[in-house]
Amino acid sequence: MTGTNPSRPDSTTTASKSSQEICVLHCEQPKQDDPFQQLYDELRPAFDAATRSAQEAARLWRNAALDASARLREHASDYMDKTREHARDCATQASTYVAQQPLKSVAIAAAAGAALAMLLSRRR
Repeated sequence: MTGTNPSRPDSTTTASKSSQEICVLHCEQPKQDDPFQQLYDELRPAFDAATRSAQEAARLWRNAALDASARLREHASDYMDKTREHARDCATQASTYVAQQPLKSVAIAAAAGAALAMLLSRRR
């Protein structure tokens, strides 16, 4: 004998046992005529089926949410690209306009600045 205590279970075998097995080993066995045990035995298949059904529904909802999230990310990326391109086009057009019409551009900028100054001074 290696000096182990026979009344104490080996930790490796206990760790490998499921909680149900441990409960069966250490709990008092229910009586056959126990009405609660009979009810439990009758309802257990329905409970197991409901659990599987709920797990499947959760898996389907999770997959649907992941798909929707991926589509949303793709659409958002497309809109960002289009907006960035539009902003670049506007900046190019503004630069071209300023280069072609410098005096008009200064007059427009001065008028916009004066209008903004009037709006801000009225707020105070």
